[in-house]
Amino acid sequence: MVKRFAAMVFALCLSLLLTACSGGIGTGENLLSPPEPSGEYALISAALKESVTGKYTLKYPTEGDYRSAIIVSDLDGDKVNEAIAFYSTTMDNTVTVHINFILKQDGVYKSVGDIKIVGSDVECVEFADLDKNGNTEIIVGYNIYGNVEKQVAVYEFAGGTPVQKCLEKYTEFIICDLDADGVSGLFIADLNSADKTAVAKLMQVEEGNIVQAGSCPLDGNVTTYFAPQLTKLESGRPAVYIDAVKGTGMLTEVIYYDNGVLSNPFFDPETLVTQATYRQSNVACRDINSDSILEIPMLSPLPTASNLVLTDGVSVTKWCVPRDDSLIVARSMLMNYTDGYSLRIPDKLSGRLCVMRKTDSRLRIFYFYDEASGKATGELFRMQAVAEKAWDSAEFNRDGFDELTRANGIVFAYRLGNFQGAEAVTKEDISNIFALIEEE
Repeated sequence: MVKRFAAMVFALCLSLLLTACSGGIGTGENLLSPPEPSGEYALISAALKESVTGKYTLKYPTEGDYRSAIIVSDLDGDKVNEAIAFYSTTMDNTVTVHINFILKQDGVYKSVGDIKIVGSDVECVEFADLDKNGNTEIIVGYNIYGNVEKQVAVYEFAGGTPVQKCLEKYTEFIICDLDADGVSGLFIADLNSADKTAVAKLMQVEEGNIVQAGSCPLDGNVTTYFAPQLTKLESGRPAVYIDAVKGTGMLTEVIYYDNGVLSNPFFDPETLVTQATYRQSNVACRDINSDSILEIPMLSPLPTASNLVLTDGVSVTKWCVPRDDSLIVARSMLMNYTDGYSLRIPDKLSGRLCVMRKTDSRLRIFYFYDEASGKATGELFRMQAVAEKAWDSAEFNRDGFDELTRANGIVFAYRLGNFQGAEAVTKEDISNIFALIEEE
């Protein structure tokens, strides 16, 4: 939130001063460079103004790492910076977005090319050398009609001439090396809400041209995509995960590329849906165990003990990884998003745990569940979230609770129960299974 607000303030200042923060392109992972002197941008802005006939409006990308209307970078690998500028013009109520290419020749900035797209805004800008020829391609996502229809274009600036190499419809895209050949490609997910169809495509450079290297269907009954995430499978093969909202829940598309084929192993060609990864939850994939592999959260209800109340609706989240066309549980956890913590379920309590919730007091009581009787037969432990100020007050009754940790003004406390069986939970167990949920 703070970063987004700062970016908005920065963009406003930029429009007032006709200056901008540059995104320089390097040969490694570090794509950003320190800002050039503002005087450079005044000269670039003057060159832009001179090349445009009539009124225009600078366009600032709304998403991504590059939020400037003017970006300075070495695009053709000659160690001399070029500039690109985004602006829009309006004629007969039709808005056209332009990308203008500006060179410094004999010490003077001059526009050398202008490419236009009928659209309303620039959504995002990415840079990558898609064919490893030393020239950096510019990948731009345009909003054509709001967020309903979008197009992604790929431009190359070589020999002093800008060329549009690709123009594709998209809903989301990501630049990634999906076939692990050391060269990035353009991965696109395109949803047609009207027809309820969706497709994933991988675009790659072949003989200097950007062509479709593979495609596969996606569930078209979704309404919204989250940004695709590049991860890997257990085998180490790269994969793209796409979380998508469907009805009141969410599903995850798992896409990988193998032997020239783009595959979606959980898509059912008969029903045309991706059902195996659907869950009645809005929780997205994440790397839950820090192994650099994203896990997919699947929900399973905990047992409801007949002798307890306030236990309905508590579920265990089974964080799963794909294996062939199946999901394998990597870790089972209780996720308390309201209070901001999770508890990993130890093996000794798998299927033997039930929970009583007391939401008003931010208290959860964990019991041993006896499957034969369907009842809770002993308290294992309690977890409570308490405001730090209240916890530290001399008047506060801690009721036998011990502090585990504190964060963001909240004390997380626990109290061991009276259960004496082999499955009893110890202080060390609490320390091992408890974790704060990091905000994303």
